[in-house]
Amino acid sequence: MSLRDFHILFVNLSVLLSLGFSYWAFQQNKLTGAQGYRVVGLISLIVAAGLVIYVIRFAKRVKN
Repeated sequence: MSLRDFHILFVNLSVLLSLGFSYWAFQQNKLTGAQGYRVVGLISLIVAAGLVIYVIRFAKRVKN
């Protein structure tokens, strides 16, 4: 596995982690009603979207 492939894999795993965390935060918001969970969930979704954009641009830029 090349360094490029490892980087893409690592970023994709980070996207999954961010989405999972966002799901957890929204569930906590439903259970407790605390608005902080909603804010953190939204930030996590924004981070996931940014990582997706990043990995797409990175893959295009380093394409063989």
